[in-house]
Amino acid sequence: TNTDQYLGLLSAYLALQHRFHPKLNSSVGIHFQYLTLNNSVAIEPRLSLKWDLSPISLLSFGIGLHSQMIPMMLYFTQAEVSEGQYLITNQGLDFMRSLHTVMGYDYLLTEHLRFKSEAYYQYLYDIPVKKSIPEYSVLNEGIDYYMLRYDSLLSRGTGRNYGIDLTLERFLHRNYYYLFTASFYRSYYQGFDEVKRTTAFDNRYVLNAVGGYELPFGRFKNQFLITGIRATWTGGRPYLPYDQEETVNKGEVVYDWENAYKDRFDDYIRCSVRVGYRRNVKHANIQLLFDLVYRSNYTNIYLYRIDVTNGEIEQGYTMGFYPMATWRIQF
Repeated sequence: TNTDQYLGLLSAYLALQHRFHPKLNSSVGIHFQYLTLNNSVAIEPRLSLKWDLSPISLLSFGIGLHSQMIPMMLYFTQAEVSEGQYLITNQGLDFMRSLHTVMGYDYLLTEHLRFKSEAYYQYLYDIPVKKSIPEYSVLNEGIDYYMLRYDSLLSRGTGRNYGIDLTLERFLHRNYYYLFTASFYRSYYQGFDEVKRTTAFDNRYVLNAVGGYELPFGRFKNQFLITGIRATWTGGRPYLPYDQEETVNKGEVVYDWENAYKDRFDDYIRCSVRVGYRRNVKHANIQLLFDLVYRSNYTNIYLYRIDVTNGEIEQGYTMGFYPMATWRIQF
């Protein structure tokens, strides 16, 4: 990417809200984007509706087109066409585009308890893929700390994401609150070979639970003892494995693209306990918090790499238990 260039992304939008009925609201609009690097243009119409079924429930729906740039570094990736001669091959790539649809239902069970559900579907297209590595897609970029920078990409790939989000939330009342969320989803892509595969982000499910209690004390009841708990359980993410034999033979990292994203890491599990103190003063509050965080052993892989000399694969794990302290002033 040895290049010195400039690019700009210009955007504008127009939105109109209209009330068809006291219980039916709509929002319609159009979004515009222009990339100066290659004169790519995106015109994206969007529509949303909200229907108040009753004073305690509502139904919502939305649909629209969305576009975004590819990871910026890829625009400037160069291909070696001959010894010492390089050519920038990705600058003509168009925006990645997608059609989003979503439907939600919100119900107030009690004055302090709410249930919310949301189902969605996304169809992605004009996704950069690579002919010589037909299993590759830009949709899998960003999952790790590095980027696989490839040249000669073509905007021929597609992808699909769909799922449902569920939320049960109790607002802070009588000094306690809780929140439960569950997301169940799938994420797929098709590379140059048009074979359907799971993406690197296809964890399948994410479960969260948060709760806490605040005990007021002091003469003016403006001081609080804070206790809380938080837990997360996430499905294991797919990964791109190494080709151990070819890596050793060539003395450099070689990936096993034929088995791309078929295997998964183990599930990720984390829980933490919080104890803290908060004091409300005029126009601000002061908090001192202590978090005791535990990650179940061998679930959070932060390092996955191969030794090119012998083909041995190393997996690094973050520490299972660690304490953390926070001092916060909110104005």
